[in-house]
Amino acid sequence: MTEPRILLGEEALLQQLPALLHSRGKQRVLLAGGPHFLQSGAGGALRAALGPLLAIERSAPTGLLQASSLKTEAQQLSKGIDAVVAVGGGRSIDYAKALMYYASLAPDFFAAVPTTAGSGSDATSFAVVYEGVEKLSLAHPALLPNVVVWDETLLTGLPQRQRAISGLDALVQCLESLWSLRGTPASRALAWEAGSWLWKQLPYFVETPTSERAIGALYAAHYSGRAINISRTTGPHALSYYLTAVHNIDHGHAVALLLPVFLRYNAASDAIDAVLELLGAADAESAVQGWQRYLHELGVESSLSALGIVPSAVGDWLNHVNGERFANNPVPLDAVRLGRLLHQTLFV
Repeated sequence: MTEPRILLGEEALLQQLPALLHSRGKQRVLLAGGPHFLQSGAGGALRAALGPLLAIERSAPTGLLQASSLKTEAQQLSKGIDAVVAVGGGRSIDYAKALMYYASLAPDFFAAVPTTAGSGSDATSFAVVYEGVEKLSLAHPALLPNVVVWDETLLTGLPQRQRAISGLDALVQCLESLWSLRGTPASRALAWEAGSWLWKQLPYFVETPTSERAIGALYAAHYSGRAINISRTTGPHALSYYLTAVHNIDHGHAVALLLPVFLRYNAASDAIDAVLELLGAADAESAVQGWQRYLHELGVESSLSALGIVPSAVGDWLNHVNGERFANNPVPLDAVRLGRLLHQTLFV
């Protein structure tokens, strides 16, 4: 994996990024981002900083990123784009990647500017979109950003819950990468480094988001993305998309809810050992209890019952397991056993 050019600090977005675009001779920039950022003062400042380089601006739609709509939008992009700048959370950066994928755009300048520290989409070569409620993964080498901008001031104003849920997304990615069947020594090293920081430091970042902690969270989220770019994700992600698509649960919260289910589901596999070590747990049950305490400390619900979802939802849920992601899980799919563990763990 080629290392991206990382621009760091408060001057990274408005000074270093435009200067780098000029130095690389770029003339037509596609700016794609989340509506919250684009409508903010920071969004206006970025437009001004890009000046005549800004050729096209696109705002991510609300709701799920639907493949059919994205294909239409991509076909309407004008020709000659020689650089892409994607700004926002993981979903917004995925939006930019989807436009690139469906428009067959592969510029040699693709900058990702994360405004949350969670998905690691600034370090992956894939994007998540949907057909109805079914998740699709778009993958192409051109979707891997080669410029990453970390401006910690974009994170410090986020609500506490957003910081928590984004950080949980990154942490679960690390834990899944540790037990993934596609894991390698490199992916496990990346996951261990990022996951160790998040497990210890995320509560402090959620409570008091200092500049130093914000940079640490961006770093950890990026490394979680690099880890899953190799290993891909597993069981928790395979079941999470349904919760987001049908029950409108934020993705980071969905995977955090599902981790204890898979601590139990994967308990007999040796692949879980590194996860237990990182969490400081002697066995799977201790890890489940510790994880649920961790969510409570972060102010995040640890059961679906607390979110008003009833056990009868499990039957339909099991009809929407993402097989591509579950194939990386160390224990194969046993729908009956998995259903029992979903009831046991998430409906209390």
